[in-house]
Amino acid sequence: MVDRRVLHYEVHEKIGAGGMGVVHKALDTKLQRIVALKFLSGGLAADPAQRQRFVREAMAASSLDHPNICTIYEINEAEDGQLFLAMAYYPGETLSQMLRGGPLTLERTLDIAIQVARALERAHQHGVTHRDIKPANIMITKGMVKVLDFGLAKLADEAGLTREGEAMGTVRYMSPEQATGKYVDPRTDIWATGAVFYEMLTGVAPFVGATSQGVLHAILTQTVAPLAPQFTNVPPEVDWVIAKALAKHTKDRYAHMSEMLADLEAIREHRQPSSASSGSSVSKPLDVAAMAVLPFENLSGDKENEYFSDGLTEEVINALSQIKGLRVVSRTSSFEFKGKAQDIRKIGEVLKVQSLLEGSVRSIGNRLRVTAQLTDVATGYHVWSHRYDREVSDVFEIQDQISAAIVEALKLALPLRTEHSTVSHADTNMEAYQMCLKGRFYWNKKTPAGLEKAQEFFESALKEDPECALAYSGLADTYTLMAGYGLAPPREMWPKAKAAALKAIAANPQLPEPHAALGSVLTFYDRNWAEAEMEFRKALELRPQFAEAHLRYGFYFMATGRLEQALRRARAAHQLDPLSASTTAAETMVLTYMGRCEAAIRRCKEALEMHPYFIELRYVLGMAYQRLGKFDEAIAAFEAGATISGREPLFLCWLGAAYAEAGRRDEALAILEELKQREKEGGPPLHLPIAVMNIALGDKDAAFERLFQAADAFDGLVCYIQIVPTYDSLRDDPRYLELLTRLGMTPVGEPTATLHFSEGAPN
Repeated sequence: MVDRRVLHYEVHEKIGAGGMGVVHKALDTKLQRIVALKFLSGGLAADPAQRQRFVREAMAASSLDHPNICTIYEINEAEDGQLFLAMAYYPGETLSQMLRGGPLTLERTLDIAIQVARALERAHQHGVTHRDIKPANIMITKGMVKVLDFGLAKLADEAGLTREGEAMGTVRYMSPEQATGKYVDPRTDIWATGAVFYEMLTGVAPFVGATSQGVLHAILTQTVAPLAPQFTNVPPEVDWVIAKALAKHTKDRYAHMSEMLADLEAIREHRQPSSASSGSSVSKPLDVAAMAVLPFENLSGDKENEYFSDGLTEEVINALSQIKGLRVVSRTSSFEFKGKAQDIRKIGEVLKVQSLLEGSVRSIGNRLRVTAQLTDVATGYHVWSHRYDREVSDVFEIQDQISAAIVEALKLALPLRTEHSTVSHADTNMEAYQMCLKGRFYWNKKTPAGLEKAQEFFESALKEDPECALAYSGLADTYTLMAGYGLAPPREMWPKAKAAALKAIAANPQLPEPHAALGSVLTFYDRNWAEAEMEFRKALELRPQFAEAHLRYGFYFMATGRLEQALRRARAAHQLDPLSASTTAAETMVLTYMGRCEAAIRRCKEALEMHPYFIELRYVLGMAYQRLGKFDEAIAAFEAGATISGREPLFLCWLGAAYAEAGRRDEALAILEELKQREKEGGPPLHLPIAVMNIALGDKDAAFERLFQAADAFDGLVCYIQIVPTYDSLRDDPRYLELLTRLGMTPVGEPTATLHFSEGAPN
C-alpha cells in the first residue's frame, strides 16, 4: 500500500489502524494537500454488510460540520474495488500518546474534555452516536481537539445496522449496556467520555482487569472511588461529574451531552455544576471539608517555650491531615497569621477554609494546659472547645484527642480511623522530643543561622535517644537544605542527608519526612531516578496532604522533563499551602519552562505583593520576561533579586545572561569577572553561575567544562539542564549528551528506564 497511487492520491506511510480499517498519510494531487486515507480492512471489504457499515460511517461523519470533529472529504473506491475514506490530516499526537507521559493537569483535562463534549453534542444533535470514544480516537493538534474514527458510529434511525447482543467498541471504555450487547444511545458516549475524563486526571482507566472479561466484570459491578480525598488539586465537583457520567443505569446518567458539557464548563469557571441539585439518584460526593490550624499561642512567661506551642501546632496539623476527606492547610500558610490579630472570616477567605482551629499552651514545670476551640468561619461561632490539663509526657495523647474531637465536631460522617496509619511517637524519649521540637522551630526559619541551630538541637536529641527517628528525620531535612542552598559542599551534605534519612526510616517507617528527603538525595546525588520516584510516592502514601513532598516531587518531575506532572504537583502543594511563596514560585517556574510566560508573570506579580523579598519569584519573573524578549523588564527583575540577595552568585549570573542577550556585553563581562574574582578570593566553586555566563557570552567550551565540574560536585541545579531555556544553545553539541549520560539522564522525549507508576494509587 505504501508509495502507491490510488486514483488521484499518492499514498505515503501508514499512520494508524482502527477496528474497521487502516489509515495512511497521502497527498491529494488535485488540490495539493496532505490527507488521511482510511481503507476498509481486507477481510471486511468482502462482506457486503461491513461495506455498508463503512459507507454509513462516511455518511454519519460527513454530516457533522464542527471544529472538534474530523472532516471527511469523500468516500471512494480504488481501482481494485477497495473502499476508502479521504479525511483531513491533523499533525499532532493522540490523547493516548499524550497520556504516556502521565496524567494531565486539571486545567488541561477540562480543556480537552470540554472540546470532546462539544464534538459529541453536535454528533448527538444529528442523531449520531460514536460508540468508540477512547484516548486513541482523540487527536490533539495545536491545542485543538479532533474526535476521530466514527467507524462504529450508528445513526439513530438505522438501528438495524447493529443487532442487540452484538458488543462493539473498546472494552475499557464500554458502557454497561454496550458491554452486554444491549441497544445503545448517546448515553454510551457520555459513559466513555466520563471514563476518558477520569483517565486524564489519574493516568489509568476507571475499570481495569487482568483480562477483557475482568474489565467487563469491573464495569458491571464496581464503582469508581472518589478522587478528591487522594488528588488534592481535584475539586469534589469533579467526582460528581464522573459519578454521574459513569452511572451503571442509563436513567441515572446524564440524559444529554449538553448537560455534561455545562457541568464541565461550570467547574472550569469555578461554579457549582447545575445538575448537582437536579434530584438524580446518583449521590453527590461528600464535599471535602477544609480547615486550618492557626499557631497555638504560647501563654507561658518564657518565650523559649515558643518552640513547644509551634511544635504542638505542627503535630496537630499532621494528625488532622491523615483524616480521610478533610483538607488541612499546611504549616507555612497557617503560620502567616502568627501573632496577627485578624478577623476570623478574613482568614477563612484567604485560606479558603470552612473551619479554623485556635488554641493556646501554658506550661508550668511538667504540667501543661492546652486549650483549643474550633470556629465556623461563616458564622464566627465556636463549634467546639475543650481544655486539657496533662503532664508533659501526655502531649501525644493530647494531639490524638484534639484530632478525634474535631472530626466529631465537624460531623463529617467520616470514619475516625485514618486512611493511613497515624505516626506514633509513643516510644519517643520526652527530652529528645523537646529537642526535636526546638530543632524544627529553627529549621522552619530556613535561614543559614536557623539551619545551624536546628542541626545542634537534632544532634542533642540523639544524645538523649540514639534511636530517635524524629531527630534523624530532622537532620536529613537540614542536610538536604544545606546542600540545596549551597551552604555547605553538596558532595559532603548529600551523603549525610542520605544516611540520616535511612536511619529515620529504619527507626520509624511511618514517618513521611525522611522518605521525601531520601527522594531528594536520590534525585540530586545518586541520580537514581526510579528509586527517587518510589520514595516520593511513599512519602505521599503515608501523608497525602504533605505539601513539601508534593513540592519536592514536582522538582523531580522538572528534572526529568515531565512538566505537566511537575505543574500538577506544584499546584497540589499550592492548594495545601496557598500562602507559601515556595509553592507559588514552583508553579510559576513550571509555567515559564512550559512557555506560558504571561500566566507566570501575572502570578509572580500577585505573589510579590505578599512576599516582596522572596528571590525565587524574582528569578521566575526575570526568566519569563526574558523568554518573551522583554529584556528591560527581565533585567529589572534580576537586578532587584541581586540586590535583595546581596548579589548572590546565582542571581548575578542570570542578570549577566540577560545583559548579554540584551546586547549589553560589557556589563555581562563585568559580572563574569566578579564571579571569577569571588572564587579566587577563597569562596566556594561557582561552576554553574560561571557556566551560565559562558553560555550567554558564546563560549561553549568554557561552559561545558564548568557544567561537567558542577555535575561532578553534585550541584543539584545542573539536573534542570533539560528544561531551562538558557541551555538551549548547547543541545546540538555532542558534549550535551555526554553530560546527560554523566547525570544518568535520558534526553527528554525518549524512552527512559524510570519507573512510571499508575496515578490510581493514593498520591
